This record gives sequence, structure tokens and C-alpha cells, in this order.
Amino acid sequence: MMGELQRLRSESGAEEDQLRPFLVRVRFTAEDPAQVISHARAVLTGVVEQVADWPAFERWPKLLPTWFIQRCAPEHPEHGEAFEPRHGCGSGGR
Repeated sequence: MMGELQRLRSESGAEEDQLRPFLVRVRFTAEDPAQVISHARAVLTGVVEQVADWPAFERWPKLLPTWFIQRCAPEHPEHGEAFEPRHGCGSGGR
């Protein structure tokens, strides 16, 4: 996961893109595209930092940016089941 955090915290260059054949590119329009990317990086960084020790559902509002939480609708896991990551998540499927 350290590589993913490093990638989120830095600008991606063309050389790096060639080394990542699974990289997905998207196009979007926004009044401030740099701000959209900055916000996406902030949320993804908050999630990736937690992968090794996945927090309880109730802790996420304190771990993610306040502006993101305020814009999210309340989530109710189906049938009362909270999401639990599979064992081996982030370890290459081992």
C-alpha cells in the first residue's frame, strides 16, 4: 500500500504511466478540475491509509475529510451487515 500512497501524494508522470498498464484514465469537466482531483486524492488517501487496519464503520466520519462526510448521504448497510474487507486485501491476493 505504500506505493499507492506515494502515487496519490505525487503527480503522475508519463514514464510512470507506461509502467502501469492497469492505469485507468478518465475525462471529466468541472469549473475547477484541479480542485476535483485534489478532493479525490484526499478521500482516496484517507481510505488507503486504513487498509492495513480497517476501522469500524462508525470511525469513518472522523477519518475522512469533513467536507466529504457532509456531502454524503447516510449509508445503511443492507440487512444490518457492515462491510468487512477480505483477508489479503492489498497483499496481491495472497
